[in-house]
Amino acid sequence: MWTKGVDIYSVREIRTKTDILFGIGALSCMDNILAVLAGRNIKNVLVLTGKTGAKSSRAWQQIRMCLEEKEFTWALYDKITPNPTAESVDEAVQLGQESGAEAVIAIGGGSVIDAAKCVSVLLPVRGKKCIDLSDGTFTAEKNVPLIVVNLTHGSGSENNAFAMIFFKDLKEKRVLYTPLFYPWKVVCDPALTLTLPKEQIRYGAMVMVNHALESSTNSRSNPMSLMLAHEVMHLAVKYLPVAEKDKTDLEARYFLMYASLLAGMASDNGSSHFAQLLANPLAAMKPDLPHGLGLSILMPAVVKKIYPEHGKSLAAILSPVVPDLEGRADEAEDAAAGLETWISCCGIPEKLREIVFLRENIDELVNISYNIPSYSLLLSVSPTECSREAIRSIFDDALTPDRSK
Repeated sequence: MWTKGVDIYSVREIRTKTDILFGIGALSCMDNILAVLAGRNIKNVLVLTGKTGAKSSRAWQQIRMCLEEKEFTWALYDKITPNPTAESVDEAVQLGQESGAEAVIAIGGGSVIDAAKCVSVLLPVRGKKCIDLSDGTFTAEKNVPLIVVNLTHGSGSENNAFAMIFFKDLKEKRVLYTPLFYPWKVVCDPALTLTLPKEQIRYGAMVMVNHALESSTNSRSNPMSLMLAHEVMHLAVKYLPVAEKDKTDLEARYFLMYASLLAGMASDNGSSHFAQLLANPLAAMKPDLPHGLGLSILMPAVVKKIYPEHGKSLAAILSPVVPDLEGRADEAEDAAAGLETWISCCGIPEKLREIVFLRENIDELVNISYNIPSYSLLLSVSPTECSREAIRSIFDDALTPDRSK
């Protein structure tokens, strides 16, 4: 496999719509990044982190030393949670404006990155809140430089222009988009992922796999999204078990982080649809539900639903876990069962009913899916008719007993 020819200790620059510094030791590039900011007369930054990840990985300690050496001033907002809230975005913006921040440094995974994207476009304007980005009353026209130090392998948010924010008052998780969300610089240092809990390793892999499956099976998919999806699936299947078995295996972390980067690019070239859409009502009703867990539960049902029309693409992408598929419509159940078996073998055996969702919840879940304004994009690119009946059938199928037995 081509991965054997890669020197994982060599930091390389990868250029997409952002500039990505990738490889073990990439965090050392922060010194040069800060020097460039200083050359632009930017010496005051807002740092966003979660409660523990930035410190347990020691990324924040190293970045703080760089800031001190370069004589930067900074304000730290460390209250970003999984399923980041609009309230936390607004608090961070207020702190940044009060401290005079001219750039944002995000240290974390998808939740921190998504929040930081919103902060980067709200920071230059006064009187605007996160809800204004979502409801169409405010169109961002400028941003401040956003530097991302990625601590996970999962969402691919470091390499796309989407953000997902939970609005507590509305009980809605909304998808936000603007081309200004692309980070200016991204640091992907696989060594920073060694402190990830096993659950985050598993759930992150499910997020990237879902991006792969859905970006290649929607009305906007193209040859690049198909190629990227194929590679993401192969890398996830090969390296997730290695990372699970040996938490110190840097080669596995390197290629899982690379797969995450590809997944973000794939979602930018295609788009997510059913599982991404339907996982968000689950989180709206159960905010502590990890996004990757919701997706892992929904993916087999989604594959079964769309396989008759997209069997050729799915047969190729799923070949590492269901090798004998040919793309025929009558293979839909086999494809779903094979994917479900693999997900279970990855340590995620849960079904929807096991996280306290019942059939009487389906009406509410369907209504949420249709009533959130920002979901119109996901509905519009769905690979099959996105009717209420179709959505209902996916939720219903996700509640059935384990099909892989």
